[in-house]
Amino acid sequence: MNHYKQRDKESIEIIKSSLLKEEFRGFLVGNVYKYLNRYRYKGSPREDLDKAIHYLEALRYILDHPDCANPFEELRQQNKPPQLVERDTVYEWHDTSLFNQRNKIGRIMPDDDQTLLEVGDVVNIRAGLWVYVKVDGKLMFGDSATYDEYHDEIKLPKTYTYKDKTLTFSNGEYVVVKTDWEGGGMNFDGPYPHGYCVYCRALKDGEYDPDGNMISFYQTGSYSCKIKNIKPIKKIDVSPK
Repeated sequence: MNHYKQRDKESIEIIKSSLLKEEFRGFLVGNVYKYLNRYRYKGSPREDLDKAIHYLEALRYILDHPDCANPFEELRQQNKPPQLVERDTVYEWHDTSLFNQRNKIGRIMPDDDQTLLEVGDVVNIRAGLWVYVKVDGKLMFGDSATYDEYHDEIKLPKTYTYKDKTLTFSNGEYVVVKTDWEGGGMNFDGPYPHGYCVYCRALKDGEYDPDGNMISFYQTGSYSCKIKNIKPIKKIDVSPK
């Protein structure tokens, strides 16, 4: 049962029909600000940023289609892919009732037809690319840090400094240590799908370092830290010794 529907009409349609056009735009803008303002202080900052983008895309859509009843549904129908792809394996589109269960679910956009990286692939991450990192709270906010650790989005290279402690994320060679379909979630108008996320550790003198700095990025989906068409330059063993 969809608890966001009333008498077969989605709640967003009810909200839109009860507001003037400018009021509905204000509703969308308010939700963009809400998720942007709270993403650093919640347990899933990436999910909040995705929700902000979700509302922003709806706002942009109704500027061109002011009479649409449900911008979220129309955008979802436009972007709905015919299949899901992981490496050379094809996954059929799952019913939304299966979303967020054990199934591997991801969305391949029309421009995402590419080879997905695998564990052990070594890649060269260039300067200027954006990635996700986890950082000690004091390195980000000093003594005012609320949490021990924060997620951050950075452009490589990036150095954090607090008193006598320094942490540097450099561009260069990294090895893939984990991959997963993740980052999706639920919104009041339904699920939005996962992307293919790649976790890498920095190499040390060309060799695998289990303590090397960790970065992550997406190869598919609508995410702020996305690196497309990146090719492995070699493969190394990252299994525990």
